Amino acid sequence: MPDDVRRDATLAAILFGFGAVYLYAGSSLSLGRPGRLGPGFVPWLVGCGILLIAALITLRGLVSWRKGAVRETVSRPPAAWRSLICITGAVLAFALLIRPAGLLIAASTAVLACTYAQKHSGLTERLLVALVLAGLAVLLFSVALGLPLAIFPAEE
Repeated sequence: MPDDVRRDATLAAILFGFGAVYLYAGSSLSLGRPGRLGPGFVPWLVGCGILLIAALITLRGLVSWRKGAVRETVSRPPAAWRSLICITGAVLAFALLIRPAGLLIAASTAVLACTYAQKHSGLTERLLVALVLAGLAVLLFSVALGLPLAIFPAEE
């Protein structure tokens, strides 16, 4: 079996597993009705979407295997570890800072951490982007949507 077909089969199997987990996780929840969707609708929709993508990848693999066509293998670029670490760190920083530090500091820290995934920006640009996006987050979530999020650090 050519490498590209094996890769398609492996990816399809993994996606089928994820889709099945989503469907199983949402199976005890109500789907609701068209006018009022229930809590099980999103897991059902995501699970079906993942299963559809897995089926399409399986079909692509079967067609290329049947035709004997082997796609050209493209050498993969090296892993972008800097980006992976920065984005993961940003998500963790936001999750850990949102309650004690408030939305403004948590969003600023997360955006600042994300900007380090890019190599070429200067510190001034990074700080400006972090402050603007954090300000927009405050305006959107606290002001416009009225979510009960502390904007500044909680005083205890």
